[in-house]
Amino acid sequence: MDGRLGSVVENFSRIHKVQNTLLRWFRVHQRDLPWRHTKDPYKILVSEIMLQQTQVDRVMPKYRPFLRRFPTVQALARATPRDVLLAWEGMGYNRRALYLLRAAQDIVQRFHGRVPTDPVLLRTLPGIGDYTAAAVATFSTGVPYALADVNVRRVMGRVFLGAHPVEQKLTQAIQDTTPHQAIAGFPPGMWGHAVMDFGALVCKAKPRCEACPLQQHCKAYPQLQLQDSHNRSPRANRGLSGPRFASTSSGRGESRRGNRSGSHPNIPDRIYRGKILQLIREHDPRPLSLRAVSAVLADISAARLRRLVRGLENDGLLVATGRTLHFANEGIPVRQPAGS
Repeated sequence: MDGRLGSVVENFSRIHKVQNTLLRWFRVHQRDLPWRHTKDPYKILVSEIMLQQTQVDRVMPKYRPFLRRFPTVQALARATPRDVLLAWEGMGYNRRALYLLRAAQDIVQRFHGRVPTDPVLLRTLPGIGDYTAAAVATFSTGVPYALADVNVRRVMGRVFLGAHPVEQKLTQAIQDTTPHQAIAGFPPGMWGHAVMDFGALVCKAKPRCEACPLQQHCKAYPQLQLQDSHNRSPRANRGLSGPRFASTSSGRGESRRGNRSGSHPNIPDRIYRGKILQLIREHDPRPLSLRAVSAVLADISAARLRRLVRGLENDGLLVATGRTLHFANEGIPVRQPAGS
């Protein structure tokens, strides 16, 4: 480990100072999240799938009701796509719901109903990549695996490598700074929670450097201060009210696109896909006519609507029967959706 550290961060002493400082901050500022009060790998798996591309505030009101509806992996595996999609309302990125259903079915069939806690086995389940596998394994067993979600990558990159870290070095830095023994009274498995909270609350995309306890250890801090000073200068601010600076961001780095008149060509398909599924939810259990969908989504062409419906059907998110749409309500294996 010494040899690897030499090429990425200066020394063990600096790593330990960062770890101790951040964990002391975590002791005071940690978020009280319901999935942190369990070691049940099924409940942790549910939370991690929900948190993919979705902010914590949107997951909080959905997590416990979902588990009341599907308290065990066996209960979820017996569900239909309709059951799960109705319970998923308001979460967005609905394909995740079917990934979770398919994962539960695989767990029952391949692992006798026991959610694996080995990252290698977890990665064989639908919808689970490297980060989700490592997170479920770490938070259910306490064994620390390197977690590389967007918050961890941002914090470790800035602190150890600067404002613009090289990808290969960033991956190595995350591995090298993952503790394997208790620090500041915390078990090593808590390190991931600490870095995630720090990235969500302080070291955000637009960092709150004035509130950062790692200023003296952070390689990016001088660069960010220089950049901030430049941005505040009158010369830098000239002309910033023009339209090309008017966009805002929503969620995890996604541009919020303005509504234009006409066919809204710049609104991504996923927005309309979500609207179609929400219309089906509101009409459930009755089938929804394609004509009714077309009337509500009058701003898109008939050809685009047909393409969206075909895509949703191919992904297993709805069933088109004649000119009506509804959720699949049969207990049949769900097709694994393409993409993520």
